[in-house]
Amino acid sequence: MEITICKTAGLCAGAKRAYDGVIQSLRENPKTAVYKQILHNEALIADLKNKGAKFCNDLNEIEQGDFVVLRAHGEEKEVYDKLNEMGVPFVDTICVNVKRIHNLAIQKEKEGFCVVVLGNKKNGMIHDEVKGLLSFLNNKILVSDIEEAEQIVLDKDKKYFVLCQTTFDDFKFNKIVEILETKAQEVGVELKHQNTICNFTHYNKAVSLNLAKESDVAIVVGSKNSSNTVELYNTVKDSCYTIFSNDFEEIKKEVISFTKNNNILIDDLKICILAGASTLKENLQKLEILLKFLLI
Repeated sequence: MEITICKTAGLCAGAKRAYDGVIQSLRENPKTAVYKQILHNEALIADLKNKGAKFCNDLNEIEQGDFVVLRAHGEEKEVYDKLNEMGVPFVDTICVNVKRIHNLAIQKEKEGFCVVVLGNKKNGMIHDEVKGLLSFLNNKILVSDIEEAEQIVLDKDKKYFVLCQTTFDDFKFNKIVEILETKAQEVGVELKHQNTICNFTHYNKAVSLNLAKESDVAIVVGSKNSSNTVELYNTVKDSCYTIFSNDFEEIKKEVISFTKNNNILIDDLKICILAGASTLKENLQKLEILLKFLLI
């Protein structure tokens, strides 16, 4: 069996900063309280819980003496306001790319633009990063997919600036911008745009796709509520047999089932291990060791 861990798999710089922020806080503050999911990966969160971090889904769960860590996706404005009002010490681990988008959106609104935010929704729930961004804007429109873009009616008395969530899909971004530009020309209004998808997301998908094309099986390790990991899975799934899971036992069973169903010897398999930006590298290495045990 040939197993290759993708060189870009594992925590991106922003995710590592958030994870390290919790670790550093635990060293200095035994009562570290992480507000909501620091990153969208249940295995990583379990790891931090084992290290002593408390996770809170409500600000009312924060106790006296707690030191609060805010997640990488960025919080809604009211969360920052409430923490300051409460006088609770906190550290903000918002990703620098997300913060850059906040600043860009706020600046464009000051310049008189209606800010069109392209962001993901799942089962009607807006992605955490997008919720945070929208809370800082008054003159805004949220567009989640091509169908929504086609239904938008632009106001002839406004001008528009389009940007997007850091992990938005490239194809959808370009298609939606194309639709909105056509609408703007028809109405005669100004519309500008900037692709704010994270460079790491671009690069990780490209490198992972090339590796998947050379493999029999691609294993995407991560959580299904992670936007960038879902985008990664959608990018590679048609290149080879693809498994998307965070559960090592489930992955092992799927690999064995694939070999049996296709009459392939396990030791002849070429497997690539891929991951989004919120998966610990050590978990990928553990998976590699587990898969090698299938040969014994």
